[in-house]
Amino acid sequence: VQKQSGANVVDVIDGLNAQFDKMKEILPPGMTVAVSFDTSKFIKESKDAAIDELVVGAILAVSVIFIFLRTIGGTLIAATAIPSSVISTFTLMYVMNFSLNMMSLMALSLVVGILVDDAVVDLENIYRKMELGEDPYSAAINATNEIGLAVVATTLSIVAVFIPVGFMSGIIGQFFKQFGLTVAFAVLVSLLVARTLTPMLAAYFLRPPKHKHDEDEIKGIAATYQKILAYALKHRVISIIVVVIVFAGSIPLAILLPKGFVPKNDRDEFSIAVQMASGSTLNQTASVLNEIAKRVSTDKIIKETLVTAGNQSGKTDVGSVAVTLHSKKEGRKDSQFVIQDRLRKLVHNIPGALISFKEMRAVDDGSGNYSMNLSLTGEDLDELQGIADKIVAKLHSLPIVTDTNTSAGTPQTEININIDHNKAALLGVAANSIASTLRTATFGDTPSKMHVGNTDVNIRVRLEDADRYNLNRIKNLNIPTDKGGVVPLEAISSIKFSNGPTAINRYDRQRQILVYANTLSGVSTSDLINPVEKYLKEMKLPANVKYTFKGDAENMQEAFGNLLTALFLAVVFIYIILATQFENFAHPFTIMMALPLSFVGAFLGLFITNDDLSMMSMIGIVMLMGLVTKNSILLVDYTITLRKTGMERNKALLKAGPVRFRPIVMTTVAMIAGMTPTALRLTPGSEGRAPLAVAVIGGLITSAMLSLIIIPVFYTLMDDFIGWLGRVSHIKINQQPNNEIDDLDPIESDNESIHDESDYENELVNLRVEEIKKPEISVISSKK
Repeated sequence: VQKQSGANVVDVIDGLNAQFDKMKEILPPGMTVAVSFDTSKFIKESKDAAIDELVVGAILAVSVIFIFLRTIGGTLIAATAIPSSVISTFTLMYVMNFSLNMMSLMALSLVVGILVDDAVVDLENIYRKMELGEDPYSAAINATNEIGLAVVATTLSIVAVFIPVGFMSGIIGQFFKQFGLTVAFAVLVSLLVARTLTPMLAAYFLRPPKHKHDEDEIKGIAATYQKILAYALKHRVISIIVVVIVFAGSIPLAILLPKGFVPKNDRDEFSIAVQMASGSTLNQTASVLNEIAKRVSTDKIIKETLVTAGNQSGKTDVGSVAVTLHSKKEGRKDSQFVIQDRLRKLVHNIPGALISFKEMRAVDDGSGNYSMNLSLTGEDLDELQGIADKIVAKLHSLPIVTDTNTSAGTPQTEININIDHNKAALLGVAANSIASTLRTATFGDTPSKMHVGNTDVNIRVRLEDADRYNLNRIKNLNIPTDKGGVVPLEAISSIKFSNGPTAINRYDRQRQILVYANTLSGVSTSDLINPVEKYLKEMKLPANVKYTFKGDAENMQEAFGNLLTALFLAVVFIYIILATQFENFAHPFTIMMALPLSFVGAFLGLFITNDDLSMMSMIGIVMLMGLVTKNSILLVDYTITLRKTGMERNKALLKAGPVRFRPIVMTTVAMIAGMTPTALRLTPGSEGRAPLAVAVIGGLITSAMLSLIIIPVFYTLMDDFIGWLGRVSHIKINQQPNNEIDDLDPIESDNESIHDESDYENELVNLRVEEIKKPEISVISSKK
């Protein structure tokens, strides 16, 4: 049973199962109805697994908050962002007619750690104000106003990334529309919660902490970080060289990473497709299929097999064996792909059959579920067949390749009838009369139906089996003339045996032959395509023969192109948001220097876990564009705020770094914790989602570690550049007071520590009030 286009697989199969239960009551004795192949099973398991990952990720993210805040009240206030955002997102999904599917659930499970980010930043700043002596109500107002614009900018940066993802074209656009828009709306709701619900709850229910940050273990880490930061600011050239070396080291990783379209999911089912010699009878095909089922069933991991001989179009030389494995819950340890490699050895020597293994895929790209589809086009079919044969021979020499095949199939013996049109015209025989007579004699015709009981049965007219395979009988077929007579076929044609393809395809008005191949387990699509493409270049194909890669390779190229476009748009949108936030065209570049730092961890994470650079991992890298700017925005925003109070530049950086160290670490660890269940691949379908989580986790780790040091360094370089630009171009620069480069000792002392900020708080509050009354017009103004 196949579903109609646009129908929901799960709903269709649930309806069928309900009907099967009713059918059992009316079946004759000895007849049973059982479901042997159910594609909804994996979908349901993946959906349930995504919900589990969402819940576990939320619990882990909230646990991280508790570890840092050490208060149940504050933790619960921050945690309110998760149910509020998720429930509101369900409302949007209902309005936009989104279904609760694997993509939308994956979006929520991956961003569950992000949903608490804004609330955590607000709450941590409120705590800091309360530790400085403010009451909860005043602390909630002042802290929220102090970082309000920074929090808005960080959230809009994430939205700016996922809006382009939600509107991409092609297969990837259809695949990720719900994903991108679900993430964008969820983080917008979390921003609303952080700006309204979080400070309100904190003002009325939060109590001043019993212990200050000074007594927290993180104080020692922050102090160590401040010393490292001071060294980096004093030795800026060394810092830049180190970053360049680290980033350059990630480029070979990106090149070496295998490429693929979508990650393969380890499922409990797959099929074995069989192509017999052209003209094989249904009994011959069924016999081979039964032998295959018998051999694979000797493996104890096989639960059941379903043999299907022939197909719906009436072909008798094709068939399949649907194989169902015992699930991992039932004790299966090996992956589906390892088992397939093992079963190939059992069936590879069956004579007269071309056998290929096909897995079920989340995306049906029309490739026939082969890893490689190579299209050869030209005018001469024999020439194409010769080239295809050479490519197949090359594929057989590659140890990573299996299931090679071509659309032309194995050349088969056929009867070639060449009509003598002059004789046919003289005898009054039309070409269509010859064709229809041959078709009726060999394949058959249904001129009428017979009513049997309550059903109509087709009456098929054709020659008997013995006559259909008798060349003399074919030669003596009577062909009708336009005068009502008949003439034997051999009187108007020459008949002889020849070899030819089982099928002739055309593409763009040219003859086409497709070459198919699969890879063994653990081998990516790019590992197969690269040597084939190299071999094609060495062959020096004729000018009239063209080749293109279809299926996974074509989709992969399209997906990467769309994702690069989305990546470019994301960078542009982020820059616009940052330029608006800081009212400056230069410092957004400082913040965006965190973007390449995230690539290092993303590529390293994929390399360690042996994941392909696929559509999923690329989405993770695009996702990083919005996430890694959050830390830099918090750091630079507070630095600028301190400098507006008159603090020198390097002192402001050494002050802002340790103060923002705690919320940066909290939000980063919370995001990582939220994505960890998906990255661990412990549930059905998680193999397809894991590369996205791995890329994001790796990027967050390296970006957080490096950006805390490098962003302040780049800030000073950009600040120096702005000053130099003002001097050489006679433009007045609205710069804050600067200090000498060598004045970089950590500012912690008896009178001034990295956590004692009471001297600056009143100035900061007054400054925010002044900014609200009269916003700064520009950073750079023309001198007249």
